[in-house]
Amino acid sequence: MELGKPMKENFLLDNSIAFVQHGSYGPAPKCVIDQKIKYIYEQESSPDDWFRVKHPQYYEESLSAAARFIGAKPENLVLLDNVTTGINTVIKSLSFEPGDRIMVNSHTYGAIANAVKEQHDFKGVEIVHVEITMPIKCEDELVDVFRKEYEKHKPIRLHVFDHITSTSALVFPVKKLAKLAKEYGTLSLIDGAHAPGQVDLNVEDIGADFYSADFYKWCYVARSCGFLWLSPDQAGKIRPLVTSHGYKQSLNDQFNYSGTRDCSSMFTIPRALQFYEEIGGLKALQSHADKVLGVACKSLAAALGTGEMDVPDSMKAPFMRLVRLPIDKPAQSLKRFTTHDDVREALTNMGTYISRENKIETMFTFISDVVYVRLSANAYTSGEDFRKLEESLILAKDHFNG
Repeated sequence: MELGKPMKENFLLDNSIAFVQHGSYGPAPKCVIDQKIKYIYEQESSPDDWFRVKHPQYYEESLSAAARFIGAKPENLVLLDNVTTGINTVIKSLSFEPGDRIMVNSHTYGAIANAVKEQHDFKGVEIVHVEITMPIKCEDELVDVFRKEYEKHKPIRLHVFDHITSTSALVFPVKKLAKLAKEYGTLSLIDGAHAPGQVDLNVEDIGADFYSADFYKWCYVARSCGFLWLSPDQAGKIRPLVTSHGYKQSLNDQFNYSGTRDCSSMFTIPRALQFYEEIGGLKALQSHADKVLGVACKSLAAALGTGEMDVPDSMKAPFMRLVRLPIDKPAQSLKRFTTHDDVREALTNMGTYISRENKIETMFTFISDVVYVRLSANAYTSGEDFRKLEESLILAKDHFNG
């Protein structure tokens, strides 16, 4: 199956739109959506048979397929709606007390930062906020930044960090950071939202205590579907956010039987992963993304007179890259896109404007007072999509600071 523009026929994407925004929400291919619809009809045709007989069977099949894909044992893995649910499940199960410390950083995803802030607001937990600045010369330099914070603020109860950051598309050295956490007697919780499907993943080998991620972003599973992996010594300490019929039973019974709900997206995991392999798997996807992203980033940076984020190649996400926009004073320059002073809201509105005016779906992000455009590539992405983005940003260039 040829990657690039011909592959777009396998998706439901609007052909009039240059879609370089796969990282946020997917999408899933037609064959997976067809599978989801089939499950919905099956569910509605005989609800009792679905929930009493087929639901457990489909869950086990999906759990087994997921476990093989991410290098996990099924007994250490549960399927959830999304990574935000997984992260919240861990944080709210750990019974924090006033004075306990949780470490996050300046690239932590907003929803996850809020989950930590809630523990501060309601339980008096102290937040250790690590500022990560650019450039980063090597992975060990980043590890040392965290080590210094461990020394200043020990003991730290929990360290929450990304595998691949959403806002900055950085691949964190997760094995090194998990090892560092253990060195200081700290629990490690990894937000792996963007990792499955983008990198060769073996969660058991990382050495973390908890790992949660999404399947619907880069694995072609229908929205919404994610997972939570628990190290065996931590599994007994974690409870689902909803207590239901599985109470005090096996880990998967506790999480699987949490009330009547539509799990048809979860059950598309086997078909989605089959599609992933049919189009060439990780090696083919990484090769295609590297080719189109490499050209697009260099061309766009040259056209805008800017550059890419200055990090080592080992820390660049395979399917996402950032190019700086020529915006000198974001807080002032972006005011016309919002009635508020918040830069992030202004960037969301600017993305909506670019999409509406130029039929391009993309994303803008703000890191350390610098505005970037985040480019995403997937099986269906072509150079033509990125050229359309480049043309629209060149036209907007003179207005960025106006």
